[in-house]
Amino acid sequence: MLRCGLAVALLVSTAQFFILNHANSEESWYTSDQSKAGHQLFNNYCAECHGPDLSGGMGLALIGPTFKQRWGGKSVERLYQFEHHEMPAINPGSLTAKELLPITAYILEKNGMPAGCTALSEKTGQRLMLPK
Repeated sequence: MLRCGLAVALLVSTAQFFILNHANSEESWYTSDQSKAGHQLFNNYCAECHGPDLSGGMGLALIGPTFKQRWGGKSVERLYQFEHHEMPAINPGSLTAKELLPITAYILEKNGMPAGCTALSEKTGQRLMLPK
């Protein structure tokens, strides 16, 4: 009886751990407000090359297999730093963090990363890894 009770307690504890970690990971990517602002900024600064649906054009696609192949397994901070130093192609480095972080949030949303309670920042981007 004691053995069964311990097994149930362990199972419940393990389930709670995974539920809490899953919830925390969902809360840590970006906020929906950040992504909404990023959508507008993307249209203003990025859509001309990357397409309004992020499928590419003069610039690479920022969704799907092309994006995953390039950025999968890398940190969001690395993506952000690339955007900061290399984009937009016609004027690299011209966008501020206040513009690029929402744009990055929008790209993350379009690639299936969930919105949550914590805004994307350079610091949070260091620990967030894009799925392969």
